[in-house]
Amino acid sequence: MSKAVKALQMEFLRKQFAGIEDLVVGNVVGMDSKESFELRKTLRAKNIQLEVVQNNLARKVLEEKGLSKLDGLFQGCSAVIWGGVGAVELARELTEIARKSKKLELKGVCLSGETLVGPAEVERVSKLPSRVELLGQIVATFTGPASQIVSLATSPGSQVASQIKQVAEKEAATAA
Repeated sequence: MSKAVKALQMEFLRKQFAGIEDLVVGNVVGMDSKESFELRKTLRAKNIQLEVVQNNLARKVLEEKGLSKLDGLFQGCSAVIWGGVGAVELARELTEIARKSKKLELKGVCLSGETLVGPAEVERVSKLPSRVELLGQIVATFTGPASQIVSLATSPGSQVASQIKQVAEKEAATAA
């Protein structure tokens, strides 16, 4: 391949991978055109992109972006998969698809510059709580003690009100 063609391909990959910090590397070899179309259609519906890449060019472009620990992932045929709501959701979706289609092989995942190699690591990432779930847990952590404090603060007042009501009812019954 000529240097001019490589330069054009690298420029295309730079544009494709702009803004990517989290990605999954996989292998889609063995899929026929119909399976590949269905996979890409499913991924597009969830705003996930898949690009089959030449290993050396993808490695160079991703190293330029600061994702340099990907050497173990780019061996054999490779496809870079990125997008979606977040890295955990991406890993969940791909793990589910890989279970259904034995022809999608997940090689590993890169999360904010940290590389985890192997399909087991992708599955492990898919079991982590997503960003939305983490925010919910944080809110629950802060509101839990606050609701207990409110309950403790109002509890004596409600007990006193209950006792006053009982005394008033008893006096009303004796007066009648």
